[in-house]
Amino acid sequence: MIRLLSEVREQGYTGSANLLVRHLNQGRAHAERTPPSPRRRVAWLMTPPDNLPAHRSHLDDLLAACPHLTILARRVRELAILLTSRRGQGLNAWMSAVDADDLPCTASSTACAWTCPPSPPA
Repeated sequence: MIRLLSEVREQGYTGSANLLVRHLNQGRAHAERTPPSPRRRVAWLMTPPDNLPAHRSHLDDLLAACPHLTILARRVRELAILLTSRRGQGLNAWMSAVDADDLPCTASSTACAWTCPPSPPA
């Protein structure tokens, strides 16, 4: 560690040895090891792929690593199309497809939508 500290100080590092150790222990030295936060992952899934030029490769890597997320991303995009094109008649079929996917993160959400009474007209 002393050798590493002296090498980075030669390159202009002015922090302490303790700060360097914390930085390394948190995995910040290897950006490819640092997973994106859940909030960032949700943002990537909720953003149209064409609007993600800087993060598109990160999203592609994330989806390639998890088949469940690939299915979830497809369903999110399908829902966005249903909502933005005002095709509410396709919502029941979409919810049935989501239920058939049997994704752990969506099972309770669509079950709730099936059992909740419709909102009264405004």
